Amino acid sequence: MKYQVDRLRDRITKLASSARAPEGGVTRLSYTPAYREAMGLVRGFMEEAGMKVRIDPLGNIFGRFDGNHESLPVVLTGSHLDSVPNGGRFDGVLGLISAIECVNGWKDAGWKPDRPCLGVIFNLAEQERAR
Repeated sequence: MKYQVDRLRDRITKLASSARAPEGGVTRLSYTPAYREAMGLVRGFMEEAGMKVRIDPLGNIFGRFDGNHESLPVVLTGSHLDSVPNGGRFDGVLGLISAIECVNGWKDAGWKPDRPCLGVIFNLAEQERAR
């Protein structure tokens, strides 16, 4: 399988550019326009990879890539999309984008895992608020 380093880099750069902080770094706080824009971008990346996307009531985004044996337990991977103020460009998004790139590589190679795989973007702030 061949993974596209350029695609990975471009997506991380695109996510960072929507949240550049004037003081430097990246600031993508929950409920901000930068956060909502990033949610849309990541959802689009998941759909392009052939993942079935759904959003739960708390704002978590799930991208499912079906496996050969749907009765097997799901492999789950993911991260958060928000960042600390003036954080690094990889804060949260590296785990998400690299998981999506794995699925892209599988799809490009015409390969399917035995188990279904689920990529998750956790909306941690909303979960704290719901408590």
